[in-house]
Amino acid sequence: MLLPTKNRQELAVFATIGLEEEIAKGIRIPLGSGFAGKIAASGEQMIVEDLSKIEVVSPILCNSGIHSMLGVPILLKEQVNGVLHVGTFRFRQFTHEDLQQIQFVAAQISLVMQIILKYPKVTSPNKAHFGLNAILNGSFVSALMY
Repeated sequence: MLLPTKNRQELAVFATIGLEEEIAKGIRIPLGSGFAGKIAASGEQMIVEDLSKIEVVSPILCNSGIHSMLGVPILLKEQVNGVLHVGTFRFRQFTHEDLQQIQFVAAQISLVMQIILKYPKVTSPNKAHFGLNAILNGSFVSALMY
């Protein structure tokens, strides 16, 4: 899951399953560039069956061995406020059901974000991070990764 940086011109990896190095290295994706940056800029879902055929900004993602990807915008008050994507290490033709499931997970993430914004004094950053990770770890996103 990637969220906008303070300047809102880039995305930063906020939570991940499998590519934790992207967080540790502080990878930033410019809006409009790469897989996630294009989703954030357009507000449209994206399916890529062969990752080697598109621009990939993150060197970690590029060298990860991921082959196919599915990504959707995370919407908050009808504005793009992040990107959720999954990848597989083998060729995968994502289905309409896969798309619906990842959109559902993105909607759940949006609900958590709304709570954080509505109750900032009650919701600590650690609780927010825990809540978002719980959605990712307990969801279909984890299953699609492999």
